[in-house]
Amino acid sequence: MKDVVRAEWDPPGEEWPLLFRHSEEVRGKDFKVCVMMMGRLLATIDPETGCCTIDGVYPGSLFAEGASLSEANDNLRADISKILEDVMVSSRNVTEFRAHIEDFMQTTDEVVVASWKKALDRVRSGQEEGAPDLRKYDASDWSDFAVVADVRETQDHRPLMAIPAPPEASLLAA
Repeated sequence: MKDVVRAEWDPPGEEWPLLFRHSEEVRGKDFKVCVMMMGRLLATIDPETGCCTIDGVYPGSLFAEGASLSEANDNLRADISKILEDVMVSSRNVTEFRAHIEDFMQTTDEVVVASWKKALDRVRSGQEEGAPDLRKYDASDWSDFAVVADVRETQDHRPLMAIPAPPEASLLAA
């Protein structure tokens, strides 16, 4: 795994462990792929303002912020789409695109990973006052991964979307 290191970690509010999934079709000049990824995020919500920052755990290079968790989540998804588009532009073929996405998914920040685990322990112990209004999902059943399917090869990428995943885009890890 590649490490992304932040100099300090002093969150401005309560930290909450989240799980996410994202899928979209990405079209390039010479090929088109369907990408599905599942990972972990750490949301920090300021109890006074409701402002939220989201840090990637897996992948660790994600970051988004917003006036609310919903807005930060929307910004995160827009950033993921931009990352996928940038990778598409710099990739000559599906194999190269897939390798870049696999590298992207392997980035971590050990400070954020430790904070995520601490927040998960807090939720599991029942300390959920102020938790975001999200459905809880057992994190021990969660896998962090990305699947890249060449749409021309499969002609039908619906089986890719059949990978078990909850319907919500973000969940509170429990």
